[in-house]
Amino acid sequence: MVGRTSRTGISVAGPWINQVEIQFGASGQVSLGALTNLSGDGAFGFMMVALAIPGLVPGLSSVIGPLLGLALISLGVQFLWGNGAPWIPTRLQSLNIHRTKVWPLLVRIDGLFSRWGHKMSWMDRPVPGGWIGAGVIWAGLVLGSPLGFIPMSNAAPALAVCLMGISIIDEAPSFAWIGLGLLLLYTLFIGSMLFLYWNVLIEPFLTWIASLL
Repeated sequence: MVGRTSRTGISVAGPWINQVEIQFGASGQVSLGALTNLSGDGAFGFMMVALAIPGLVPGLSSVIGPLLGLALISLGVQFLWGNGAPWIPTRLQSLNIHRTKVWPLLVRIDGLFSRWGHKMSWMDRPVPGGWIGAGVIWAGLVLGSPLGFIPMSNAAPALAVCLMGISIIDEAPSFAWIGLGLLLLYTLFIGSMLFLYWNVLIEPFLTWIASLL
């Protein structure tokens, strides 16, 4: 569950962000592999946010949507399965994250959401980890699908994953609930749009084609 303890029920040694700051040390950089070895589920949250950010960028998300979708599906399956840390390819494990480059953006995003999280303590009921894993998998399927004709087809699931990732990093269940709620609403929206397209465009077109044969 996402709450005051980790998904496995073991208390987290400390705020995951602070653990990463310690890992930076004097060198000012830390490998991606080292981040996944830190205690708690924060590495899953970090990977969710890192993969979700490109999905929020108009244009870019359409180009790399299938790759983001596959990565998120893999991450969601691992989280759902109960892996202690996210698996990442060996080549990427040696990738260094610098304190002055990518990290400040993630910390800024985390800080922005954290300020709102304290105001939503009434939503602090723990979220089952399975729900988050399933949500990430579904968001990955949507991101990787050719749904460009549907508004917000990339931004909405990416934002939902970002919220769920922040909820894990900060142990703030309110963001996970909001992310899951956003996915549910967007799923209903997708269903209604597909139903509309079928009845207004596709079915009449198929009927017209059949009349010509």
